[in-house]
Amino acid sequence: KIYLWVTAVGIQSFFGCSSLKNISIPSHVKSIGKQAFDGCVQLESIDIPPSVEEINEIAFDRCYSLIHVSLPPLIKIIAHHTFRGCALKEIKIPSSVTQIDKSAFTKCLSLENVIFENN
Repeated sequence: KIYLWVTAVGIQSFFGCSSLKNISIPSHVKSIGKQAFDGCVQLESIDIPPSVEEINEIAFDRCYSLIHVSLPPLIKIIAHHTFRGCALKEIKIPSSVTQIDKSAFTKCLSLENVIFENN
């Protein structure tokens, strides 16, 4: 559970939590820190609310089971290694995104569809 007073999922908050399968981030959270979920090898799904404006680098690196992620509509940058090695089959890039850093989706071997939403 993420409490009401928490506005950020900090650096390495859930780093290496190998049993974590699903998480729903509450609507009061504004940012996800560097390596917040790195190495959560069983994480399958994460719902990121519209309140999140920033997802830092390596946030979901080595989440080998991650098949579903919903990106928030205000996100501007998809940082390097954000989803490296994930099992995503499809990702929708919100129209707010102005930059996708190199290696953001490296080793996403199941990724078949990248959908860029228009304004």
